[in-house]
Amino acid sequence: MARDHRDQQRLIARFQRRELDRRRLLGLTAKASLGAWAAAQLGPLLMGCPDPRDSAEPGDSDAPEDTGSPPAGDHIVGIGGGDSVTACAERALALAGGLSFVQPGQSVFLKLNGVSSDPYPTTTNPELVEWLVARLLEQGAGSVRCGDSPWLAAAADALEASGLAAAADAAGIEILDFRDETDWVEIPVEDAADWPSGMRLPAALLEADHIINLPTLKTHTITGATMALKLLVGATHPDDRRASMGPHDERIERQIAQINAHVTPTLSILDGFEACIAGGPMPANGWEQRQLRIAIASQDRVATDACGLAVLRQHTSEQRLLDLASPWDATQLREAIALGLGMSSLSEADIGFTGVDDDTIAAVLADVVG
Repeated sequence: MARDHRDQQRLIARFQRRELDRRRLLGLTAKASLGAWAAAQLGPLLMGCPDPRDSAEPGDSDAPEDTGSPPAGDHIVGIGGGDSVTACAERALALAGGLSFVQPGQSVFLKLNGVSSDPYPTTTNPELVEWLVARLLEQGAGSVRCGDSPWLAAAADALEASGLAAAADAAGIEILDFRDETDWVEIPVEDAADWPSGMRLPAALLEADHIINLPTLKTHTITGATMALKLLVGATHPDDRRASMGPHDERIERQIAQINAHVTPTLSILDGFEACIAGGPMPANGWEQRQLRIAIASQDRVATDACGLAVLRQHTSEQRLLDLASPWDATQLREAIALGLGMSSLSEADIGFTGVDDDTIAAVLADVVG
């Protein structure tokens, strides 16, 4: 059911507050990272003008206080290896600053990779979900939810079949299928130029104090690879996706960047314990799967994907990925960097490794640092 103008404005106002808090936390600016519409709304706050939260409507007083920059941790990117998904993620996360950004009582939304009914590694590993929820609650999170929008409409029970619904139930959290949502924040076409009618994003995701991306490491027949940046395609309204995203061209890469310009995950944990190194993103494509025993964690989604591409390029037979001069040459990354969404280079000191073999370390450093 369509929402009236007042309801939509209320959703937008709440989104603006949460998005500003996430961007402040990560030290991003409105001008560099948001479209003109959001920048116009948020710019005065960053310039020291009165905060519209001072006149928020009753019931909207739950916006978190600005806590400043998070502890930096030792590295911008942490890459961890181990004998299980959770061991890899634990090591990578520790290198990248941990979960100290979560303040007591804050809300967290886990953006899953729930594209289909296929099990891990097509979709997020259920063990990773349960482990991360426990860690977040230990950190003091007030609420944790998770969800995605399975792309295959016929797979009505995709989140059940993949094991993600059971994992959420075991962890005691709500799992959302965005296809069932009724509260959407409308991003107008002037702030999403490659979406013919603009795009809609779920309020349930945008209102969280923190968004954590949980992609898996996979190649992709359309975009070459699918990792932290592309994961947010699953947050758009299914009708907008069907109307806007067609055969591969660089427009799709721009669309991915434009989604990310309006949604700022605080953290991405890229799971490559089991990875699709060719023919992805789903088994039906005739993919090649390999156990790489690795995870990549970072508060910078562009840096996450640069390191993920370096790992893929070490193992893939996909010529499209091998032909890149470096991961930074991938169109997804170039478009995101052009919008100011993350790092455009990394030094050797920016990447930390624990439990990772020497060949992988050398390959990542050579590919990403140069």
